[in-house]
Amino acid sequence: MAVDVIEQMAKAIHKVRLHKNVGLTSTWRDYVDEARAAYEALEQTKGKSRYSIDDYDPAAHEPI
Repeated sequence: MAVDVIEQMAKAIHKVRLHKNVGLTSTWRDYVDEARAAYEALEQTKGKSRYSIDDYDPAAHEPI
């Protein structure tokens, strides 16, 4: 499962980079490490509310 997700993320990163830089000669496999790091960061936030990620301060975002 994770391997499939990482592969899809690498392909998406490659597509964005290819769109930005038309002369790009890399393949999606060149972005696997970057995709793996993004996937691991995403997994670390799994099960946490948005209020517990980093140092989010709900009081700073309350309406006046």
